[in-house]
Amino acid sequence: MPRGRKPTPTKLKLVRNNPGKRKINKREPKPKNKLPAPPKVLNAGAVKEWKRLAPELEKIGLLKAFDMALFAGYCSAYSTWYEAAGELETHGR
Repeated sequence: MPRGRKPTPTKLKLVRNNPGKRKINKREPKPKNKLPAPPKVLNAGAVKEWKRLAPELEKIGLLKAFDMALFAGYCSAYSTWYEAAGELETHGR
């Protein structure tokens, strides 16, 4: 098992102007930016949240295709919270 700190991602080094002046890894994996459509298991509220946030997050490089499951979980949780908040507003505690 390797010891020490994990290497800093290249993109982060470049944003920080490579403070350690270490060699930049040109072979670092670069995931594709194309985000897939929302999974079919999401309800309408979750799909709405997906369509609201996904394009913006993808545009600034914070959401990649391999983030799909985690992002779908967020969208599902957001939808559940939103529905519950509406029920509380209507019926009270």
